[in-house]
Amino acid sequence: MAKRIVSLVLAAVFALSVTSCALPSSFVRVESEAKHTEGSPASEHGTETEEKKTPSEPVIPTPVPGAPKNVCIDAGHGYVDPGCTTDFLNGQFERELVDDMAEKLKSELVSRGYNVVMLRDNDRYVTAAEVADAADAMGMEYLPEKLVDDGRFYAYNRIIWANVLHRETWIDALVSIHVDSFPEMEEVHGTRIHFCRETPYSEDSEELCTKLVEAIDGSLPDMKPRAYGEKWSDGYIVTKHGDMPSVLVECGFATNEEDAKRISDPEWRAEYAKALADGIDEYFD
Repeated sequence: MAKRIVSLVLAAVFALSVTSCALPSSFVRVESEAKHTEGSPASEHGTETEEKKTPSEPVIPTPVPGAPKNVCIDAGHGYVDPGCTTDFLNGQFERELVDDMAEKLKSELVSRGYNVVMLRDNDRYVTAAEVADAADAMGMEYLPEKLVDDGRFYAYNRIIWANVLHRETWIDALVSIHVDSFPEMEEVHGTRIHFCRETPYSEDSEELCTKLVEAIDGSLPDMKPRAYGEKWSDGYIVTKHGDMPSVLVECGFATNEEDAKRISDPEWRAEYAKALADGIDEYFD
């Protein structure tokens, strides 16, 4: 009985938090269910004590009017980091699912005339030393102590590498793709898209977030997409340390049976990638 009461209380709290996040006109902070300990190297989140960083202005290149837009796709986790999994995924891990989603999104965007930069290349691991050397050579501001090198391409490593690539090939927007997990409440489901509302690129990030939510809601309404605008101290690392408009897409919950069934289906992932591309089209239109 006590377990049932606790479950009901948690469900009520979650329902209230979701109700408070109306879309697309209102973006409010809702507590995220982080898959890792807050502030740990494996976490996508930052920490309360983390110093707010004003991105340095990229020097070269500059965007060319009328040229194809450059979109950076960040497939979360990877290499020796498999990400989350559950029994509902039938042996699949977040890493392989988002890798496939990222490739499908790349193909869709390329077919529409975009240039695509893949942040993580599965054929080559980018070391922390390589990230630091490139950042130093470009005179970039970053936090060296947050770069970790143990075979995982952690969030901070990835976003600083994205900033390096931004200076080599101008990046107009970054989309980070993940699968969410909330073991305490398997009924929690749907797409969540995050942006940081305290960066120089907040307005553009919010606009990109809105367009993605609208596109997914139009094509895949069962995913009930919602937008989450976090303050700096609570934001995801890739949405607040980038030198470009950035969003983090949690496609669905591996801990929800229906979400996991959809995410495990390659045909569904292709439809989801098309919806993401539609949202990106609307953002740049």
